[in-house]
Amino acid sequence: MFDFEYVSGPRFNLFSLLRIVAVYGSYILCNIGFDWIVGFRETGVVGIHLIDFIIFVVIFTEELYVAHKRQLLSKTVREIAIHEQLASWRSYVVEGLTYGVPIGIIWSLFSGRWIYGLVFTVILVSLLPFVLFGITKLTSRFRSLFFEVMPELVLIVGSGKQTMAFVKAMENRFPKLADRIKILDSTWIGNGTHKSPPGKFFKGIREVKEILKEEAIDRVYILLPIRSCYDDVIFVIQACLEQGVAVVVRPIFDLEGLKGFVRQDSLTRDGTYELATGSPLLYSMPHRMIKRLMDITIASLAIIFTSPLMLATALFVKLSSPGPVFFKQVRLGYRKRPFTVYKFRTMYEDAEQRVAELEAQSETGGAAFKMRHDPRITPVGRILRCFSIDELPQLFNVLKGDMSLVGPRPLPVRDHERFKDYKHFRRMAVRPGITGLWQVSGRSNVPFNEWMQMDLDYIDNWSLKMDLSILFKTIRAVFTGHGAV
Repeated sequence: MFDFEYVSGPRFNLFSLLRIVAVYGSYILCNIGFDWIVGFRETGVVGIHLIDFIIFVVIFTEELYVAHKRQLLSKTVREIAIHEQLASWRSYVVEGLTYGVPIGIIWSLFSGRWIYGLVFTVILVSLLPFVLFGITKLTSRFRSLFFEVMPELVLIVGSGKQTMAFVKAMENRFPKLADRIKILDSTWIGNGTHKSPPGKFFKGIREVKEILKEEAIDRVYILLPIRSCYDDVIFVIQACLEQGVAVVVRPIFDLEGLKGFVRQDSLTRDGTYELATGSPLLYSMPHRMIKRLMDITIASLAIIFTSPLMLATALFVKLSSPGPVFFKQVRLGYRKRPFTVYKFRTMYEDAEQRVAELEAQSETGGAAFKMRHDPRITPVGRILRCFSIDELPQLFNVLKGDMSLVGPRPLPVRDHERFKDYKHFRRMAVRPGITGLWQVSGRSNVPFNEWMQMDLDYIDNWSLKMDLSILFKTIRAVFTGHGAV
């Protein structure tokens, strides 16, 4: 049976450590409070006592078990789990009993006063659910600040019994996730209880490239019979790798030619692999956390120091031509999620309507429209573009989490619809950036296909060192105005 729920990786993490500190701290506070109220000091909390050590070992052991159970979640639902899996007060009460009762029994054994021990246990068991709830919520806020926290959209390739078992387990554990499941197969198979697809159904496995192009899919699970559908499995894997969509497979077949993409940290108990679609560091939580911390810190400081310049720019834009100060446009970001990008307006109000008549004069040679002497640009706008001052409002996009300081530039929806090469969609496998390899390598002087390849090279070779290098090169490019249009 395909055991999709198990995921490898460290069972004990920072969240586990915080829970141990919270539970042990609650015990210490209850001990101090109980001593203060009833004057019972035999157990004491000054210094390291045997009872304190034993209770710490018990808490640590229990948390190891809880952490192991917490790992019985698919990576598909881990972000949702932080918000939903522990959201039930019943689970907090159960965990309060799990931690509080053993601690109370040990405390009673060492003190020899069972009546006091019963009262102590009741107090601790009543306190722990609130403490654990608070730790979970704080962790959730922290993750939402530093990481993308979004409900994943899952595409399951296959519609047989394994698929139905997968869907049923997801529905039982996460009811909200069931609405985010899409199924792809040549024909609907189902089983006795599922005579029709439980989610959106796509017919035709060979249409997977178009489906990945048109739909926002975060992860693909392949649940096809390998022997009879080997060619289809390989076709789906290659389509996912080409467009940068995470794909999970069960490699009981030969992965020759694809082994370079296998994430070595993703081997699970049943032999399931997740294939990487970029630099291994993109899957490292410490690296992602540092990158997000850099984004927030640098963007915040940049907003503070450039606020006088932004105020002056807003004034010049408003006085130079009719229209709003800011230009807002919907663009596709991380995993094809649409978001609104902010810029200082550098064009006349009818700029969007005039794109069609100027289309033939585009100088990039690809889907994106770039023109060196664009008549839609205002005189003030030309100066702003030369020194990239028009991009400064995107610092707020960075704080919101829509963008990063460094990454592939977000393109308008219109440009994405004109992509002819499926591999260009892989640039949306990471969060878009204000600057990137394209900006420090000549910007509009670079042909479209070379620009796209730069974005893919960035994804394949990403590191924090590369980001810092690009940021320093961006400063030089801004002051020289090289490649700006």
